[in-house]
This record gives sequence, C-alpha cells and structure tokens, in this order.
Amino acid sequence: MRRIVTQSICWAYAPGDTPADESVPLDDGAAGPRARMVHGIRALEETASEVDTAVLLRFGVLYGPGTPGTRPAAPSPRPWPVTRPRSSWAASRPTTR
Repeated sequence: MRRIVTQSICWAYAPGDTPADESVPLDDGAAGPRARMVHGIRALEETASEVDTAVLLRFGVLYGPGTPGTRPAAPSPRPWPVTRPRSSWAASRPTTR
C-alpha cells in the first residue's frame, strides 16, 4: 500500500485556551477513558504515517453563530435519562439472526 486516508477526531488535543491547530500536541497527559482514546488516535495516526503518503483527517465540530453549540437544545425524544456517555459503536455492531 502506498497511500492511505484516515479519519481521526480533533477533541484529543491537549487542553488550551484557544482553538487547536496541527501544531498542538495530543493530550498525552490524559487519564482514564480519555487516555485510552488518545492512545488509540496516536496508534492510528502513527500506523498510517508508515505509508508513503498518508492523509490524516482530524474531524471536529463547528462553532459560531447558528451552529449546534449556540442553538437552544431540543428536548430529547428519549423517555429515559442518559446517565453516562453513549457511543454509536453498539448500534453499528453486526447482529446475528
């Protein structure tokens, strides 16, 4: 393989007071679940960089007027409260019949 494009995330950067760019390191000082996430991202990006041409896309979130972070939150359609963070991983697992 000579080329690879990987999808990563941007919320693994070290904490700071301004928006991060590619010069900001990953949060290697993280603990607990965040540390595992940062470790996984580092492993993905280091493995991809072993290929001759690697493009690492760190997808993020939009911010500013009119974006989800500035709009009032819509009521949840769930009849139960979410008591811990959820992941879409469970919904994407293959099911057996």
